[in-house]
Amino acid sequence: MKKLVWTSLAAAVLLTGCGDQEPAKKPAENVASAPQAEAKSETTMPASKAITENTNITMPATTSTAAVAVAEPKPAAPIAFDAAAKYKSTCAACHGVTGQGQGAFPKLAGRSADELAGLLNDYKAGKTKGPQSAMMMPIAAKLSADEIKALAGYLAELK
Repeated sequence: MKKLVWTSLAAAVLLTGCGDQEPAKKPAENVASAPQAEAKSETTMPASKAITENTNITMPATTSTAAVAVAEPKPAAPIAFDAAAKYKSTCAACHGVTGQGQGAFPKLAGRSADELAGLLNDYKAGKTKGPQSAMMMPIAAKLSADEIKALAGYLAELK
């Protein structure tokens, strides 16, 4: 039994040592010896090249000459922007959960979507619009034009 285990272990070690090794590389040929390269015998050519060059046999084409229709990859569907979730995660801490404002932070609920989008776009452009501009600029800078529009629309619907 011990002999079988040791034999199996030795075989496994030997087999793992044989995998995926690169073949020995041939020394680089000198470019100056180009005439010699042309005089190589058939034995140094790959077998497939020697067969096709030295016989009248034609090899079948590996690809069809017929037109192949290739399906265009479909673009990934855009991820829907959840304005309510964005408001709750980014804006609600200062402007209140329902957008009613608190302390130095103004009420946003019920203001027009155009007005709110204009303010966010101004903050994104770095324009000062009030005492909290420095806080709003980096927040608005992270929003795309579509996200600003969606967020302004969401806030305009709050009462």
